[in-house]
Amino acid sequence: MRGWLRAELAATRREAQGARGARHAANRLLAFAAVWLFAGGIAGLRRCWWGTVPSFCPHENSSSSRLRSSANGSVKPPFAARVALSDVRAHGSESKNLLRQLPVLARQGWLWVRLLALAALVASAVLTADYVNDVATYCAENSGCAAVRQSGFGYLAVSGVKVPLPSLGLIGFALLFAGTLINNAEKRRRFVIPVAVLGGVVGLALIAVQAFVIHRFCVWCLVADFSAVLAAGVVLGLYFSQDSVQLESSFRGVRLAPWALSLLAITLSVVPLAWPKVKLQPPVPPEIAALYVPGKVTIVEFVDFECPHCRHLHEVLAPLVKQAGGKIVVVRRPIALAQHPHAKFAALSALCVEDSAAETFADFLFTTEDLSAAAIKARAVSLGMNAATFDACVNGKPASAKLEAARELFDKAKLQGLPSTYIGAWQNSGVASLELYEDAIRRAELGEGSRGLSLAEFSGISILWLFGIVFLGRRTAALGPGAR
Repeated sequence: MRGWLRAELAATRREAQGARGARHAANRLLAFAAVWLFAGGIAGLRRCWWGTVPSFCPHENSSSSRLRSSANGSVKPPFAARVALSDVRAHGSESKNLLRQLPVLARQGWLWVRLLALAALVASAVLTADYVNDVATYCAENSGCAAVRQSGFGYLAVSGVKVPLPSLGLIGFALLFAGTLINNAEKRRRFVIPVAVLGGVVGLALIAVQAFVIHRFCVWCLVADFSAVLAAGVVLGLYFSQDSVQLESSFRGVRLAPWALSLLAITLSVVPLAWPKVKLQPPVPPEIAALYVPGKVTIVEFVDFECPHCRHLHEVLAPLVKQAGGKIVVVRRPIALAQHPHAKFAALSALCVEDSAAETFADFLFTTEDLSAAAIKARAVSLGMNAATFDACVNGKPASAKLEAARELFDKAKLQGLPSTYIGAWQNSGVASLELYEDAIRRAELGEGSRGLSLAEFSGISILWLFGIVFLGRRTAALGPGAR
């Protein structure tokens, strides 16, 4: 371990001198810090409790040192239930006090495993919500979480189907939490140890991927990964201690019935998944509402003609617009992203080709494989536009001013990315499912406003529900013998 640590520190110093050294060095330090927490912690436990030199233990008069040592200097596991009766008689009241402390320490260890499992459940639920929905709710467009998701490492291919890793994390951490509710020590160890060790190994691997492959860190991923690593370390420490205590569902004096603990874990998993489905849409900005055509269902689009997602959106919406037979009007505001070399000329061209040929020309820009200036100009001329007029418009100030105004409107509306769409009271960034667009068009026809819960309402309901679980769980635990 020490040799590996020296090698990692040397590599970190070398990377810190490179062009992207600061971020890579931080990534490397964070990754082997996780390994050090996991492996070093277990090694410390073993040296402390079984080694001849207590280099990882406190001073000899501390409670942990007294727990470590028994009669005649022999070393025994700290939580073992098989302390010799002769030792108890030899040490009198001190050993009796010692024995009374052992189950308490083991219970605290398992309670911390529960808390880590709950933290990981919440993080996994947050990530799952962003992975399974068309638009991310919790992760910003340019965040580390978005980078991890787009890298492809956030999915596992199973029979040709991409399964989000966070959803598998939800299952794993739910099993870990359920295992801590088992009261029988032997059955608890037999169930929890493989789950915790597997989670710790996967957590270390995912931290390493973020540090050394993606070079970006997802905050929610780190919460889940570090919780898995720490939980594995605690579980292995309890295994080495050979604890045989009966658990209590208590933390800092708050004891809950097992059913309440289970419902608490389920609630903390469901709340992050439910919020994207029930949240209230923000009101349509007045500048956007001014673009709506009276008596029609208006779709306001912010798009980049070279953006793959914008092109996919056109594939989804074009059939709906055609089937509506004139009931739907598309108001398109082109945006030219800097990373797309042909986007600006395509956007200016779309602003120059108007009236009846506008939709046909836009369809060409979304579907063609050749977005060169020559190909775009040729298509505009084929639709009846004069070549000289087209050149003058594309190179003139009015078209550039319209393009700049579209960008300012996009920024003022605080939209998250491209494509972004308004349909009635509904706003969406990204490409949603066909059913969502059909529902938005139907509600816009009926004149329905935005529906859902505000953040304050949703938070209030969730907090009251959690307090109800805790209150009834404590009452049940106090009244019944089934509480652990």
